[in-house]
Amino acid sequence: MADITRSRQLLIATAVLLAVTALISARWGKAVLLVGGHVIPGWLLGTVPLLAAVVVAVIARRLRRRATATLGTDRVAKLTVLPSAAIYTAVALIGFSAVYETLWPAGWDLFGVADYTVLEPTSPDGCVVVVRDAANFGYTSEELFPVPAGGVGRQTDGWLVRNHDRPVKNGNYRLTWNSPGDATLEITGPGTSEVVGMPLRDAQC
Repeated sequence: MADITRSRQLLIATAVLLAVTALISARWGKAVLLVGGHVIPGWLLGTVPLLAAVVVAVIARRLRRRATATLGTDRVAKLTVLPSAAIYTAVALIGFSAVYETLWPAGWDLFGVADYTVLEPTSPDGCVVVVRDAANFGYTSEELFPVPAGGVGRQTDGWLVRNHDRPVKNGNYRLTWNSPGDATLEITGPGTSEVVGMPLRDAQC
C-alpha cells in the first residue's frame, strides 16, 4: 500500500512539474537571455522541470510495478484505477502542452535550423537587439528581440523572408539608435525584395 500511495503522490508531482514547465514555456518561450554576449533561448528554462518530471514519472512507474509484484495486478488495479486514470489524464494533457512549447522550439535551435544574431551597434544605455531566424518550408521567419541592460528580452516583431534568404544573419541590415532604447532596423541588400512586409522595424527596450 505504501508503494501505491507514493506512486500516486509522485504522479501528482509529475503533473505539477509539467504544469510548471508549460507556464515557464508560455512566459519565456518567446524570450531570450543575453549573458556575456551569448544568447540563451527562453525555452531552455523550461527543460529543467520537464526533465525532473520525466525522472519522477519513471520512479512512480517503478513503485507501481513493485506494488504489482507484491499485491497482484488485480488488487493494484482496484486500488488505483480511478485516481490513476484522473492523474494520467492530467499528466497527458499538461504534458502535451509542456513538450510542445518546450521541445518544438528546442528542436529548431538544436538541429541548426534556427540562428540568433546579436546586432550592432549597441545602444548607449546598454540595450541590444537580437534577431532569431528559422528556416521553414519555402521561407525563413525572423523574430526581433530588443534586450535591455537587464539581459532578458521578449519578441516584439517578426517577418518572413522568401527563398530561405537570411538578410540579417548575412549582415544585410542597418541598425540606427534614434534615442536610448529606441532603434530603427532597416533590412538592406539583395534580400530586401524577398522580405514579406515592410523592411523597416522599430525596436524599443
